[in-house]
This record gives sequence, structure tokens and C-alpha cells, in this order.
Amino acid sequence: MLECRYWQLSPKPKMPVKDISEASLALTKLDLALSLRLKFSRSAGGISFLSLLLALCITGGRTPPQAQKRAYTQVSRWEPVANMSQLLHPLSQLDPHHLEGGWALVAGSLNHQPSMKALKLRDSITMFFSNSSDASNFSYTQINRFGDQCQYLHYNLSVDGSSFAFDVGGRFDLTGSFHNTSCPDCVVMRWIVKSGRRQSLDLYLLSRRREVDQKELEEFKVQLMCYGLPTPVVMNPTKELCPQQPTAAAAQIEEKTEE
Repeated sequence: MLECRYWQLSPKPKMPVKDISEASLALTKLDLALSLRLKFSRSAGGISFLSLLLALCITGGRTPPQAQKRAYTQVSRWEPVANMSQLLHPLSQLDPHHLEGGWALVAGSLNHQPSMKALKLRDSITMFFSNSSDASNFSYTQINRFGDQCQYLHYNLSVDGSSFAFDVGGRFDLTGSFHNTSCPDCVVMRWIVKSGRRQSLDLYLLSRRREVDQKELEEFKVQLMCYGLPTPVVMNPTKELCPQQPTAAAAQIEEKTEE
């Protein structure tokens, strides 16, 4: 368990910190001293991986060296990214070949409550990316399963570095970025949705698998904390996925329009 306490050396920053730039700015400009009290359970015997990442979230990557050393010892059997503060930032460059193919949504969270409730109603979500001759353009298909019904959504996706934008015919604005993850067969997507009835920040964990290891899920939960997002909806891996192509056996749902 991680307990963070701030001593005020100058004007008190806004808390909680909701993004990485705000956390770094608060520590740099306000010259705060951060004291980490790390509580250990007898069973754990050390700093948890989740605690270390949460400390990185709060301090913008500047964790006390002694805490880093002990935490790395605790997770030595697992290979995180070289610099764990990278988890808080977008990829420097997306490999288009890594993105191609099908992905299952493992977990997701967003700060728009009605959409969060809608996510909980879906039994499974599959996303397919196919690349054209132009490495910056993808065809994107999202398939939502509701019981025995499947909803097929088709969009074009343009990628620039780690940023992307969906072409949804001008009905609403959907942009975002791909973020770092230590999971080798995962993708983390950050969506920014703007429409007449919805303004939201979303974070989604996709994988080639139906479920990920506990430490990989904990890592994603810390990313959510850093963006001020609620506890994620974790998809049930036993629920059936819809086929990539519509079939007569599966009923289809008409696409709902964002406005």
C-alpha cells in the first residue's frame, strides 16, 4: 500500500493531479517535498509493483532511488519497460505491423458515466485493424457483442506517429494516441471523444489474448489513476466473441450515431 503526503512549501497545488504534465508542473514550479511512506504486508515483504507505478504517476517519474531499488528487486522476475515512467506517455512511434489484425478488449475506463454504463452492457468487444499500402491509414472494424447480437462498426483510421484520428463522417470528433505498455501482445489506446452529447477521455487495454496477467492489468490500472479515470470495466474472457464477418446466424444491431 502506498501513502503519499505533501508538505506545503509554497501555494498548495490542485489535487488530485489528473494528468502527467500537471504532476510535473506542480513539483517543479511549487518546489514540493514528497514523502513516501511505504507500508508492507508480511506476505508481500516489499514494495508492490502497483505501488511503485503509482509513485511514478504522482512524482512524474522521480521516485526516491532507494524505493526504485527495492521495487525492482520485487519485480525482478518480470520484465517491465526500461523506464517505467514511459508508461505515462504516448509511444514515440507506432509500428504499423504490430497493430494489424484482431484484438480483444480486455479492460477499459472513461470519464463519461453513461458511456461507462453502456460499456458494462457489452459481453465482448473485438477490434480489427487492416493496413493499406499507405502505412498511415488503416481500416478499423469494432464488433460489439450483446448476448446473441453483434454490432459492426466500420471506420477509417489515420495514424501520425503515435497519434490517430477516426474518420466518422463528421458526426463527432474522435482522436487519441497509442501509449506505452510492458505487455508484449497488448495495445493501450487513449481516446478523446467530443460530440454534442459527450465529452470524454477513454483508456482501453487491447490484447491478442482474452485476458492478461495480473501485473499487466495492475499496470493498466495505474495508467488509469494517472488520468483520473475510474476503476476499469474488465471484460469476461469466457464470453463469446462475434465473428469478424457478419453471418446469418448472428443477429446484427444497427450502428448508433453519436451527436
